[in-house]
Amino acid sequence: MADFRPEGMMYLILAQTQDVVTGSLMMVTPDAKGGTKSRTLSLQGVTDRSTITLRAKQLFEDITISGRKQDEQILLMFPNDSGIISTVTFVPALESEFNMVLKNWRQLLANTHEADQQIQRQKQQEEEKLRKLARMLYDDLNPCSHPLNNS
Repeated sequence: MADFRPEGMMYLILAQTQDVVTGSLMMVTPDAKGGTKSRTLSLQGVTDRSTITLRAKQLFEDITISGRKQDEQILLMFPNDSGIISTVTFVPALESEFNMVLKNWRQLLANTHEADQQIQRQKQQEEEKLRKLARMLYDDLNPCSHPLNNS
């Protein structure tokens, strides 16, 4: 499991037969709606006990991910669109541990989203009050524009 919140979390599952590695990588990121979205990559690769090279096949392109084993951790390097390489550290974790951390994060995201929505509603209400007050002041200062004076 790799936990780099608030940007996201990843769960890596690998199986090894001799020097061949297969598995999957689930990437979870916030969805901007108070929840999360996930994407899973199917992985194939090779290892020599200390380094690992994985390939994820996608619809239009393959992604190559390099990394290394360090004690009980796996460090994978991901290039971004601009070429900057980020190293993500995976620590051993059970699915239940990952799911518990994810559940807590989703709750935090939902609470934060709801609080943001509440602030936005309050802001809109205050803006509407100010518009009404401005109309009333305008009408009081400009009696000629009042509908009762136009008869």
